[in-house]
Amino acid sequence: MFQAEFQKWLKEEGRSPKTIQAYVQVVNDLSKWYEKQNGEKFDPQETSAYDLQRFIQKMMETQEQATINKKVASLKTYWKFLIETDRVKTDPTRKLKMKSLASSQMAPKWLTPRERSKFLDFLESPTIEKNEWKRLRNIAMGQLMLQAGLRVSEVASLDLDNLIALDKPRERKVLIRYSKHGRSREIPLNLDVTKALQAWLKVRGESKESDPAVFLSERKTRISERAIQTAISKVFKAANLPYTCHSLRHTAAKLWVNHKGIEVAQRLLGHENIQTTQRYVTPSEHDLRQAVDSTSSERD
Repeated sequence: MFQAEFQKWLKEEGRSPKTIQAYVQVVNDLSKWYEKQNGEKFDPQETSAYDLQRFIQKMMETQEQATINKKVASLKTYWKFLIETDRVKTDPTRKLKMKSLASSQMAPKWLTPRERSKFLDFLESPTIEKNEWKRLRNIAMGQLMLQAGLRVSEVASLDLDNLIALDKPRERKVLIRYSKHGRSREIPLNLDVTKALQAWLKVRGESKESDPAVFLSERKTRISERAIQTAISKVFKAANLPYTCHSLRHTAAKLWVNHKGIEVAQRLLGHENIQTTQRYVTPSEHDLRQAVDSTSSERD
C-alpha cells in the first residue's frame, strides 16, 4: 500500500498534516473495503475502475456528495503518487468524476437563533451530562466553536497559554497558533465564552505529565478530536438537531457576516481566501423557505 512513502510524498508536496491524515485514511478505508469484498489483499496495481466505482457507490449510502468528492480527490492524488513513483502502470481513477453540487448543497449549514438557544439549553443541562466535570468541559468546548468559530482540531490543540487575559474584558482572547494552512490568528472572546472557560478551568485539575492542553479526557490527557465530536454529537442528538460540530463554526461565521461584514468574518475565521468566507452570504434552505413563507397570507 506504500503508506509511509505516500505520506512522505504528500509532505514534500506541501500538504498540511491534517490533509495528509485525511488522504491516508481514505486509502485505508479503500484497502479494508477491497479486502472484505474480494477476499484478497489490497493491491493498487490490481485495483480496477470498477472496484473504485463500487467503493464510491457504497459511500453514497451514508455520506454526502461533498464528502464523497473529497474522497475521490484523495484517491486521484494517491494514484498520482503511484504513477509518478513508478509503483503502478495504470490509473483507474482517470474516469472517476466529482459530481457538481447544487448551490443549496454547497451552502454551509448553520443553526437558527431558536436552534442555537435549544443547543445551549441541552449543552448546559445536567440531565444530558450528569458528570459535572465533563459537562463544564463540554460547555466550554461548545461555546468556543459556537461563539468564537473554532474548528474541532483547534479546540483539541489549544494549550493553556493560548488563553490570554481572561480577566480583562478589553484584552481577553484566544490565540490559534496552528490553524489550517499553518497560519495563526487571534480571536477576541465575549463574556459567554469567557465565563464558560473560567468555570472549566476552575475544575480542570492537573493533567498527566503536566500536559499544557486546555481540554482533557477523563484519563487526564489531551482530549482527541473524536472525543469532542462524540460529546457534542450527544447534545445534538438529545436536542433532535441535525448538525455537527462544524455547524457551530458555520453558525459563528454566518452571524459575523450578517452583523459585521465579510472582511471581519474572514479575519476571525482565518480564511486565506475571501471566496471561502463568501459561502456564508449564500442563503441556506431555511433562509429560502423563510423568504417564501413571508409572502404567504396563510400560516402552517
